[in-house]
Amino acid sequence: MTGYRETYRRAVSAEMCGLYGHMNVQFYVAAISDSFISLATELGLGKSAAEKHRVGLIVVNMNINYLAEVHEGRVIRMESAIISVEGKKLKVRHKLYDLASGKQAMEATVLHLCMDLDARQSIVIPEDFMESIQEAIVVEK
Repeated sequence: MTGYRETYRRAVSAEMCGLYGHMNVQFYVAAISDSFISLATELGLGKSAAEKHRVGLIVVNMNINYLAEVHEGRVIRMESAIISVEGKKLKVRHKLYDLASGKQAMEATVLHLCMDLDARQSIVIPEDFMESIQEAIVVEK
């Protein structure tokens, strides 16, 4: 889907596979986390922006749909996009693909809240961040 950005790529190692021979859930969640860091950094909302403005985007809800198994030796790629922003909330969709088969293996929708890192309370996303966020929103049908 246009507007999605590649935010993660790696080979699945044996250590990432669980009891049933496919990638374990903990590594999907780690890939989602790493993908968001990549996306946020690309948009100017990464660690340096968080430290400068004392504002962060924290996960409050994650919905993951597993669509196909991924096995050791496969190379996976994550594509991510901001799908909505409103007030304190930012919603991101991540799609994981098996490069060899082209199959989508996982889709996750993650809700982030903007947080004042000093007060430790949610706040409206600052205007300084909104321009890059608005430009990156992907409208899905």
